[in-house]
Amino acid sequence: MTAENRKHPRIPLNANVKIMHDSFGTIEAKAKDISDGGMFIIHKGVTFPPAGTEMQVQALGMPIEAPILKVKIVHVGPNGIGLAFC
Repeated sequence: MTAENRKHPRIPLNANVKIMHDSFGTIEAKAKDISDGGMFIIHKGVTFPPAGTEMQVQALGMPIEAPILKVKIVHVGPNGIGLAFC
């Protein structure tokens, strides 16, 4: 088992988000968790660009329209992507 190297503690999050990038357009997905440094998005069936790619994410279902945030892909896994806030 590996040691925990995260700078920020993760908080479970069950929220709908919209992610946007030229390679796949705009898709809706679920956020699994969030921290001060980033978030993990659950989504299968999408070919995501490689780590280091910048894209945008926006929370959905908020009382007012949430801001669109710039994020960078940290890692791509079989069930989703780890994102760092830029």
